[in-house]
Amino acid sequence: SLFITHAETKSNTFGHLDADNSSIHVESTDELCYENLIRPLN
Repeated sequence: SLFITHAETKSNTFGHLDADNSSIHVESTDELCYENLIRPLN
């Protein structure tokens, strides 16, 4: 649940920064979240 909350917070922050670049921020956030979720498992 901590990872999800952190990701949602980042997504909301990026969305407020610039709606036109929201797609770019979302892609970057997804990559970061993916790495953060994989590292603890390994």
